Amino acid sequence: MIRDSSFLLLICLYMALAGCSGPLEQTAVTGTVAPTSEREMAAVPTATPPKDPTAVPPLEASNEAETPFFPRLIIANPNGIFAAAADGSGITQFVDSLLTLGNAVYGYQTAFSPNGRFLACTSPSGEPTTLHLLDINSGETQLITPLFSAETEVRPEDDCLGADNDSNRCQAAFTVGKVAWSPDSQKLAFVSAHAGDSADVYVYTAADQQISQLSAGPTAASRLNWSPDSETIFHYGVKFYSGSGSESVLSGWAVRADGSDMVKLHDELHSQQETIVGWQDAETIVIYSMDVGFCGVDLRAHNVRTGSTTPLWDGLFAQDGVAMQRPAH
Repeated sequence: MIRDSSFLLLICLYMALAGCSGPLEQTAVTGTVAPTSEREMAAVPTATPPKDPTAVPPLEASNEAETPFFPRLIIANPNGIFAAAADGSGITQFVDSLLTLGNAVYGYQTAFSPNGRFLACTSPSGEPTTLHLLDINSGETQLITPLFSAETEVRPEDDCLGADNDSNRCQAAFTVGKVAWSPDSQKLAFVSAHAGDSADVYVYTAADQQISQLSAGPTAASRLNWSPDSETIFHYGVKFYSGSGSESVLSGWAVRADGSDMVKLHDELHSQQETIVGWQDAETIVIYSMDVGFCGVDLRAHNVRTGSTTPLWDGLFAQDGVAMQRPAH
């Protein structure tokens, strides 16, 4: 069942190759599951300016149409940031500060804005760990905010890979620092524990250099995913297990970037993994689960405004066997 003719879901049914068993025909699915009865609004404080700003002039909201962009490669590694022509020639280093890229334990990240203008990066070199924004065109960097407070920063005595795995500090450490740019490159969502005792969703807006807290709760926020209109952030509430190095999804949420609404989409699903296929439109995200046999199951669409769920496929399919196809423009 597909509710928008502007896209097509492609489902791979090569069960033998994927090791999945089940009927090869799709069973018709009709009707829509009732919306989640409980719509929980997270505490949303008034937007506050970034803490401890540097002396660097604030970055201005960029308009891609008004900025002279050209095809080029921007490459970041622990030695700094480099620019090169689209064919890899003419390499020039223009930032020589150390960046933390993909730390396996704490999940620190870097992320380029979709228009290639900004690079968001976390740095563990300060006390506490901080989030920075680099303007690729000017080379100027700006401190956005610390990501931990004195209470939530992991301490040397914390055994996050063992006995202290379930503590708030360790759970926060596993997801804090994850970032995601809005498609219009004007807003940066990130996970931080600088203003509470858990890892929550915050958004930084380039136009006014403001930070707003969007979620608050006992579970750690993870896997931020923007709607195509840059208005909604989907995310999971998770628990991290250090032994397996995996996240257990405890709940799914959608929050408006302006903090006006928080919708709970589902509780714990007891699946091995949750995979986001993509957005059908600005209000509908398509997701599926993975069962113990590593087969895809429970392909469904969640409406991020109403909390309703629409089943899309009844039966098994190959892992990574779903794609969303759109017409060429």
